[in-house]
Amino acid sequence: GSLAELLLGVAVIATVLSLVFGSVVVGVGLTAKSRSDAFLAMSDELVIARAPQRSVVLDARGRPLAWLWRENRQDVPLVKIAPVLRQALIDVEDSRFYDNDGIDLRGVTRALVRDQVQVDDRKQGASTLTQQYVKNLLLLAARSRTERQAATEQSYGRKLREARYALGLGQRLSKDEVLTGYLNLVFFGNGAYGVHVAAETYFSTSPAALTAPQAAVLVGLLQNPSRYDPIKNPAPARARRDVVLARMAELGHLTPAALAAAQAAPLGLRPGRRSAGCYGSGNGYFCDWILKQLRRDPALGPTPEARQSLLETGGLVIRTTLDPA
Repeated sequence: GSLAELLLGVAVIATVLSLVFGSVVVGVGLTAKSRSDAFLAMSDELVIARAPQRSVVLDARGRPLAWLWRENRQDVPLVKIAPVLRQALIDVEDSRFYDNDGIDLRGVTRALVRDQVQVDDRKQGASTLTQQYVKNLLLLAARSRTERQAATEQSYGRKLREARYALGLGQRLSKDEVLTGYLNLVFFGNGAYGVHVAAETYFSTSPAALTAPQAAVLVGLLQNPSRYDPIKNPAPARARRDVVLARMAELGHLTPAALAAAQAAPLGLRPGRRSAGCYGSGNGYFCDWILKQLRRDPALGPTPEARQSLLETGGLVIRTTLDPA
């Protein structure tokens, strides 16, 4: 849709809320006649910072001696993420992803109204993938408890701020860039950040090699990484996986035969968890010495704290001369 249509949609949302709940949208303070102008005037400048990346220390044969991270994440390009996982994510989280401008006006209106008129405490989802990416970027940038609370609070103000950022982001980035950024940023539970480490953590595979059932498990985790943890809660995880697979079939992205085969498959977990630091390589003294040398190296930063931070977040590949043989 055009920008004019989007602004009209925002005005419609605000008008619906005004008719049902009063003349002011809580936390935004927009008058009835100027809501669309005020929405457009909101800042859409969102800094896209690179998320922390893990570093690895290798022996002379290219095998890991140690992993270092603050968040266990390793970014990968979209071409190295299985198409079936990308499709599963879009089908479940934002089926109009390639057609919307970063915000789903129908979904926002429906969710804001239902959140207020329903009698229980369940919240209605309305966020596009772009809005979810925005939320995760805001959490990444948060430096205080107040900023983290602002990024997750249940309020009209937060929803509209997210929508404004998402609209701006949709104009700056391609859909594939949004999808790549989101999949590399989000948390999949069990210390796994981003799809690369998630595929490794649960299935000891690469994101490019994921099958439909595996992809559905990972996408299912995003709704609630604790509840749908396939390691600790296999039954709920499998039920959620099957919901994802059914949605893919509903939208024509799995044949009935493929759906039946995928839902009949076991979870097939092959956990590939790693620990930070030197681990069972049989060369602990050498590995520990290497890490001490790196923490003393001024080329990695002016202080020991800065060097440690770079080691834990910089995505470094550190090659050594150690020949295990």
